[in-house]
Amino acid sequence: MTRALLIIVVLLAASFLTLGRPLIRSDGLAYFMWLQSVARDHDLDLANQAAQFGELNSYQVFYNEATGEYATVFPYGSAFLYLPSYWLASAANRLPLLHINDPYFVQHQGAPFAYSFFLLLWTILCAL
Repeated sequence: MTRALLIIVVLLAASFLTLGRPLIRSDGLAYFMWLQSVARDHDLDLANQAAQFGELNSYQVFYNEATGEYATVFPYGSAFLYLPSYWLASAANRLPLLHINDPYFVQHQGAPFAYSFFLLLWTILCAL
């Protein structure tokens, strides 16, 4: 039983790593905005993120005229789940080894490669 479970975990990890794409996009951008707000800004105010991700933000965050604040329909809870991956990415982003085609990643996700890479690894770990 233990051997079968190990084989399943290895196969799942291999498939996730080979099929996973380390690029934050679509709904994931909204969750990344929350994560960045919590981890970097230490608040739940999305104004900074709305400015930073302006060109990428098509529906994820909007300005609510009734409250005078930025809002989103995406819940912020996952930001707390992903905090360790953001902290690891922030540390790893200082290493030249992880600056892989940063202009591409900044253009498409608003952050360097290390952030999406560690989010991908954390997601795989959580899925396993």
